Amino acid sequence: MSVTSFSGLTDVATALNGESSANNSANRVADDFDDFLSLLLTQLENQNPLEPLDTNQFTEQLVQFAEVEQQIATNQNLELQMNLSAAMVATSAVNFIGKTVTIETTRAALTDGEARWEYQISGQPTEGQFTVSDEAGNVVFSETLPISNSRGTYTWDGRNADGQIMPDGTYTVTVEANDAVGDKLTATTAATVVIDGVDFLDAEPMLKVDGQLLRLSAVTSVDG
Repeated sequence: MSVTSFSGLTDVATALNGESSANNSANRVADDFDDFLSLLLTQLENQNPLEPLDTNQFTEQLVQFAEVEQQIATNQNLELQMNLSAAMVATSAVNFIGKTVTIETTRAALTDGEARWEYQISGQPTEGQFTVSDEAGNVVFSETLPISNSRGTYTWDGRNADGQIMPDGTYTVTVEANDAVGDKLTATTAATVVIDGVDFLDAEPMLKVDGQLLRLSAVTSVDG
């Protein structure tokens, strides 16, 4: 079992420990506010007693600074929540390593002369055509079977159309189902796999199975 990359976790740690964009904005506002106060004090010290400065303008600027600081504080809280959420997702993904899960996919491993897919078909199917292809996209086997239920399992014995045993590896199945009047129905497939790693190269962690990257949302059940 291996995890291909921890760069995503590093990014999360950096986001949690380093300065965020909101923090940088807060620092800039603080510097501007200090400059504003220095300028205000200088103007007050040098104002003409006969023509005093308009305090309303200073009050308005103080209110504006307060509003900006409040908005930055809100942004900081939102960034913190987003970073914590990303960390939780990353931790959840790591916990899948070594787990046997059922995941929505058209791919399954042929091992010891057997590859198995679960299928789900909308409507009331009467028959389905199952087509198996190799990793290069070449069709190696196809058959049409009667189907009485919308959910079931399709098992391929690893033999091609000529009856020859195909080498172990990853194969893809497509399912085309029809109802009693010949209308095509929508079909989805899933396979039971063991998660052997997690990829953090993108913003969303991806589960790794035999070099294939799968989304967390594709997991339909966890068997252990």
